[in-house]
Amino acid sequence: LTTMTGDTFTYRRRLGTDDVSLQIESSADLVDWTDAAPLLIEQIRTDQGDGTELVESTLLPTASGVRRFFRIRATLNLPRN
Repeated sequence: LTTMTGDTFTYRRRLGTDDVSLQIESSADLVDWTDAAPLLIEQIRTDQGDGTELVESTLLPTASGVRRFFRIRATLNLPRN
């Protein structure tokens, strides 16, 4: 479940899934996507007690007034042989 409320982007992540990297990306046009890290000022992780954590990321005040789209890119980190 992913939600955007005001200037906060929230999603759940299953704990113990270290083989998967999640990256928040942003776009102004749904075509070109970039790492959203420079737009974020805070990230709070809260253990939900059910094997998941809630991750809340807050946007910079200058970024919250601009129309933007967000997505989460999941990357599988395969072990190298």
